[in-house]
Amino acid sequence: MHFRRGFEGVASKLAAFAIQVLEHHIKKLGALRYSTIHIVQDPFPGLYGITADGLIAIGDGFFMSANLWVNGLLDPLTFYLVAHELSHLWFGVGTGVDFLRNNFMSESLADYVAHSTTLEIYGKDYYMNWKASDLFTSFIKSYFDIPTTVTQADQLMLLYAKMAGVKAAVADPVDVIPQNFSSAVYYQKGKRAFFSLEELLGREKLYSILSRYYRLYVGKNVTTREFVDFLEGYINPKVVNALFFERDNYDARIYFENGIVKIDNENMKVPLRVVIETPEGSRSFVTLDSTSLPYIPAMQVHLDPDMHSFDIERHNNHWPPLFKGGYSEEQSRYDAYLLSTHGIVGFSASGLDYTGEILFEKFPYYGIGLLNQSGYSSDDGRGYSYTGASLYLHPDLYRSLEMKYSKFEGIHLSMNLGIPEKLYIGDSSPILIARHNFSVEGRFLDTGNYYIQGLYSFNDTLKHGLYLEIEGLTGEINATPTYMGGFYGSWIPNVNSELIPS
Repeated sequence: MHFRRGFEGVASKLAAFAIQVLEHHIKKLGALRYSTIHIVQDPFPGLYGITADGLIAIGDGFFMSANLWVNGLLDPLTFYLVAHELSHLWFGVGTGVDFLRNNFMSESLADYVAHSTTLEIYGKDYYMNWKASDLFTSFIKSYFDIPTTVTQADQLMLLYAKMAGVKAAVADPVDVIPQNFSSAVYYQKGKRAFFSLEELLGREKLYSILSRYYRLYVGKNVTTREFVDFLEGYINPKVVNALFFERDNYDARIYFENGIVKIDNENMKVPLRVVIETPEGSRSFVTLDSTSLPYIPAMQVHLDPDMHSFDIERHNNHWPPLFKGGYSEEQSRYDAYLLSTHGIVGFSASGLDYTGEILFEKFPYYGIGLLNQSGYSSDDGRGYSYTGASLYLHPDLYRSLEMKYSKFEGIHLSMNLGIPEKLYIGDSSPILIARHNFSVEGRFLDTGNYYIQGLYSFNDTLKHGLYLEIEGLTGEINATPTYMGGFYGSWIPNVNSELIPS
C-alpha cells in the first residue's frame, strides 16, 4: 500500500479488502504471475480506480471523503471497487485486450467477477452501508434517491440507456457506442451477459471456464474472435450471439391469455430463469425459448427474479403484476407498480394547512395521483378542503409532461422536449445529447389570473463553449395584462480551460 501520511486507517481497510478478494480469486481463477501488487492512493479527486500491470490506483475520494458524512458508509462500494480493479489482473490486464475494439472482455468480465465475489463473501450487494448507525444514513439514501443494492443501480443504468434511445451490443467496439453511455453497455449490460451464463451453467462451472480461459491466454492479447471461439467450445453459439452481439434491447415478458400463462423471450436465446409459486410449493427452471404454462389457481410466476439478465423493462416480469405500497429491497420499483402516499403539514400565524397525495406509479414512466389540500384559517375562522389530481409522463429522457389540478391552486402544466443528437467533441465516439431544448410551463386559476411561459435553450458548451437561452411570458395577474421576455447567453472561449474539463 502506498498512501499519504495520515491515511493509515483507510489504507489498512483497503489492504484487508484486497486480501479477501485475492484469496477468493486465486482459489477460483488461478494464481497470478505477480509476487507483489502495488495499491496506490491516486492524488486526483474522485471515486474511481485504474489498473495496470501489477499496479492499482485508487481515487483520492476513497481516502479524503469516504467518511465525510457517515463513518463506513462507502465500505461496500469500496470493497466492490477493489474487487473490480483486482479482477483486471486476470481479465483486461492478465489476459490482454484491445480497449478500443473489445473492451467488454476487460470491463464486463471484471465487473461480473467483482459482483459475484461480493455476493459470495457478503451474501448481499449493498451499494452503500445502509445499516450504519447514524442520523444521516437514511437522509442520504432518501434525499439523493440512491439505489439500495448494486443490482438495482445496474438496472437503473440499463433503464437510463434505454430511455436515451441507446441500442448497442456488449461486443461492440468503442466507436460504435455513444461515449456517455459506454459504461452502461460494457459494465452493466456486459456483466448481466455473464450473470445470464451463470444462470445457464451455474457459478462454479462458469468460474471453471473462466479459469481455463485465463490459464490459456495469460500474458497474451486476445481478439474477440478468439474469445468467442473459446466460449462456444462450452456454450451454444446462439446463446453467445444473443448475449454479446445482439443490439436490440431485451424485454422478456409474461402475460395471461385464454387460460394459459405465456412467457415471451423475444426470440432471443437469452437464458431466463422462471420461478413458479403455487400453494403446493415452488419450482424454477431456465429456458432459452418462449414457453407457456397451464394455469393453476393462486399461482404466481416470476421471470429473472435476481435481475441477472439485461432485461430493460421488469414490470411485465411478474404474473400477476406486483403492486406495492412503496418499495423494499426485495421488490424494487423496477418490478412493482407503486401506490404511495405523501403529506406535508404546515403551521403559521394565520392557521395550519395540509397537502396530501395518493400516487400510483409505474417508475419511471408515469404516475397518476389524487390530491387533497385542507386546513384552517384563523383570519376568517373557517376550515377548507379541496381535492385535485396530478399526472406525470416521462416516456424517455427527452420528453416529459407534468400536470396538477386543484380548485385551490387551479391548473398547473409543464412540458419539456429535447432533440437528441450525436455530437463529436474529440473522443473516440460521439456523445448522445440534446442540445436543443424546449419547455412550456403555465398556470390557470381564473380568467384574471393565468400565465404561460415558454423557454428555448441551446447548450453547446461541450462543443464550442456556447450557451443561449430565450424565454417569454404572457398572461394576466390580478386582471392586469403581463408580458415578460428575456435573453441569456454565455461563451467560454477555451473549452479546454480549467472551467470545462477537456
